[in-house]
Amino acid sequence: MQMIELQGGENMFCPECGNPLNDDQRFCPKCGTPVEGVEQPADAAGGAESAGQPVNAAGGAESAGQPVNAGGGAEYAGQSADTGDTGAGNAQSTGNTAGSSYGRQAASAGSSAGNTGGAKNGNLDMVMRGACAVFAVFFLISALTRIPGILGTLFQLRIVYFISASLGFGAALVMALTTAASAWKWNSRLKDLIFGGAVLGVLFRLLSLIIMLVANLVTYRSFIGGKTFFYWLGYVFVAAVLFGLMYAMGCAPVMGETKEELQNNISAGFSELSGAAKDLQKRQAEKNAARQQSAAAYQAPPAGGAGYQAPPAGGAAGYQAPPAGGAGYQVPPAGGVPGYGMPMGGAGYGMPAGPARGTVAKKTDRSIWIYILLSLVTCGIYPYFFIHKLAEDVNDICEGDGESTSGILAFILLGFITCGIYRIIWWYKLANRLQANGPRYNVPIQENGTTYVMWVLFGSLLCCIGPFIALNFVIKNTNKLCTVYNQYNGLR
Repeated sequence: MQMIELQGGENMFCPECGNPLNDDQRFCPKCGTPVEGVEQPADAAGGAESAGQPVNAAGGAESAGQPVNAGGGAEYAGQSADTGDTGAGNAQSTGNTAGSSYGRQAASAGSSAGNTGGAKNGNLDMVMRGACAVFAVFFLISALTRIPGILGTLFQLRIVYFISASLGFGAALVMALTTAASAWKWNSRLKDLIFGGAVLGVLFRLLSLIIMLVANLVTYRSFIGGKTFFYWLGYVFVAAVLFGLMYAMGCAPVMGETKEELQNNISAGFSELSGAAKDLQKRQAEKNAARQQSAAAYQAPPAGGAGYQAPPAGGAAGYQAPPAGGAGYQVPPAGGVPGYGMPMGGAGYGMPAGPARGTVAKKTDRSIWIYILLSLVTCGIYPYFFIHKLAEDVNDICEGDGESTSGILAFILLGFITCGIYRIIWWYKLANRLQANGPRYNVPIQENGTTYVMWVLFGSLLCCIGPFIALNFVIKNTNKLCTVYNQYNGLR
């Protein structure tokens, strides 16, 4: 326990909280910090001294005018050595008792102050997480609403405005990720990383604002867009709130840190978030592995349906095995047939054992380059036709899995109502559905909905190519499943 040496006769203050202290106080009544006045007893042997009664090396005690010799005896007029020994022992016992009582009082006060500080920081932690959650939702919506503007300026080849819009999107996305990380895994080790991300978002938004104002001044000969300056002040406000909360919790970022310490703290913050993300990814991988292991216990019928083995004699009455090539296939009677058409992984698993049946060939040559080219040529109309046909094909090839991909009408209306959030959810569920149906087609698919969202959010910082990379692997995986679907059903 840290002891603070104070001198009597002077104005004394607690060095921790600045509270005024009296000469006879042994610890601060406000924060519990122990203090030691000139009259406080303490020696190396653990004994106690009252005022004017020092304890010698042998542990004896001296009262005023009662020197104790090296052997621990006491000399006083008319007193024997035995009497002196007894007095010394009593003095030492009294000193130990006083020291023990003082220690308990100081420890109690310190514990009380610590509990109060811990409760205060706990409340601030909750405020920090709650505020950051609200900020994260706000900035995520702001980032998503900027995507149409980015695509519009790109299609119109307005390069300067495209750069300004991209920086504005990047600023909103950085702020959303920063505040979301704080709401998810806040602790003091993330302070420099969180505040650094907020400052980066402020700078991106300021740069976007300056570029837009200059472009408007050059293009329209007028100072247009000055009101967006107040939006930038909103970013500054969020950064100030984050700093104020951290300061109140006693972990103010940047202040008093060297360049090396700042770099180490940021690196440690990245490592902690990376570790949490890897744990989340590991759990998802284990879930997918369990699903694939369950699927591996069942063998899908070969392409074309040839070689199918009918169930043994004694099966359900009326069942007919499909001939080679799939022609003349008859649906089993209601209730299913033992040994045929059981869900993958056993009853109730919800995934058919083989590819879906169909009579219409599916498109297998979709291309991201054709998608981009036709989007430019049609001024943004082709993507909606593309999504309409993609949803139809995915519903056909994944038939029987218990899910359904909504069509273009829901994609447009719900996307508009939710400021674009539903569109990301739509693609997320589509990518997950493709991966889940991969085993029934014997097609390994690594990318899922999480992969798509990560590319859309983080990849947008790479000159906005992330969404195209995400769309490309969705197209690639759909083409793979459509190819096996066509082969299995004898379609070309």
